[in-house]
Amino acid sequence: MANIAIKYKGLTGLLTDLTIDNGQTMAQLRTAIISDEGLDSDYYGRVSIHKNGLVKDSTDNASTTLLAAGIVAG
Repeated sequence: MANIAIKYKGLTGLLTDLTIDNGQTMAQLRTAIISDEGLDSDYYGRVSIHKNGLVKDSTDNASTTLLAAGIVAG
């Protein structure tokens, strides 16, 4: 799998860079963001990705990889 650079909007509202493997699941993306923010998991419910009208989130699509979700290219 390949590393991809993403930007996410954290609790501060600022865009933050994060690098994650495109084989990671939506649940793993949520964990990576929580770790990057330096917070306890209680601060985050769902992490959602929106792309071209497609929405995937870390609860409903927890085991879906970023690649399989069509969020990133292979």
